[in-house]
Amino acid sequence: MRSLAIAGLLLVLSAAPAAAQPAFPQTYLLSDGSPCNYVSGATAAIAGARANYACPDGTYLWGGPYALGDELVMLSSGGDLDAYSQLAQFELVVVSEA
Repeated sequence: MRSLAIAGLLLVLSAAPAAAQPAFPQTYLLSDGSPCNYVSGATAAIAGARANYACPDGTYLWGGPYALGDELVMLSSGGDLDAYSQLAQFELVVVSEA
């Protein structure tokens, strides 16, 4: 009987969904109104932050937004993903949900 209970528990656990990824909006807007769209699939990752959004000016927004006072900010970098191996090449930019 005990093995049946354990087997049932394992079945329930295996059927449970994996931990949900944070729900990011499809688009964030820069302070000038430019849209940055979510990038699906494989992208670069630096210091635990993923290049999540691509902007029309060639920059990327990394990770998710952070609250800074009343504003949302994100890390931003230029368009050459291979060149950004140092955090000094990032800047904070103000974003809003589209």
